[in-house]
Amino acid sequence: MNEQYFSDYMSFDIVFKSKIGNITRKMIFPISYTEEDVRVELEKKQPELMIEDIFEAEYVLQLKA
Repeated sequence: MNEQYFSDYMSFDIVFKSKIGNITRKMIFPISYTEEDVRVELEKKQPELMIEDIFEAEYVLQLKA
């Protein structure tokens, strides 16, 4: 594989609190991000989100646009 055509990412499972219970969403961030980096980034962009927990899920290799 030619690395110039691919980007490395990590997917994270993010658990949000809601009125109907906890909701889990998978989100992709740069490979250098830790769980704490993801929390800071999300709280900066959407402070109203109630984040319960964050789990590193898996390595993701994506084609560059």
